[in-house]
Amino acid sequence: MEVEPDDFRNVLSRWASGVAILTSRGKDQLYGITITAFSAVSLDPPLVLVCVNAKSPLNEIIAESKMMAINILNAGQREISELFSGSGNADLRFDRCEHHLGEGGMPLIDGAVAHLECGVKDVLSSGDHIVYIAAPRTCRHANRDPLLYFRGQYQELIYGRRSEERDEKK
Repeated sequence: MEVEPDDFRNVLSRWASGVAILTSRGKDQLYGITITAFSAVSLDPPLVLVCVNAKSPLNEIIAESKMMAINILNAGQREISELFSGSGNADLRFDRCEHHLGEGGMPLIDGAVAHLECGVKDVLSSGDHIVYIAAPRTCRHANRDPLLYFRGQYQELIYGRRSEERDEKK
């Protein structure tokens, strides 16, 4: 018995995740997309995993540069997440977002919770996505709350209260 796509999507929406912008730089262009499919793979050596829709133009740029940056967004950067979502506004994204180039030459979003500039180690094709295993070459972080995504909506961390208490206040 196979799982229905809608059921699968609903189950996965119950997994709270951080929100990040995956960026890379080609010869004459910067490109970035919003991602939630990102995780650590190994501490020794340091490795991360990122999944990108196989149809995304970002794959060509990553194939060219062999580099990428993961920009973990802060709780106040919802508009940046939305700007980098979907296929529209690709040419205007970096014009509407403060950023700089990191030590490795990758575009880094200003104000993010953390940045990782990574070299691509392995590339796998799986289902409708390309899976990248990458090794961080530089990393930076700041003490800010992350932007979270749960059940199809942006969320915020609430400190010191149980989930039942939060539900009662709704």
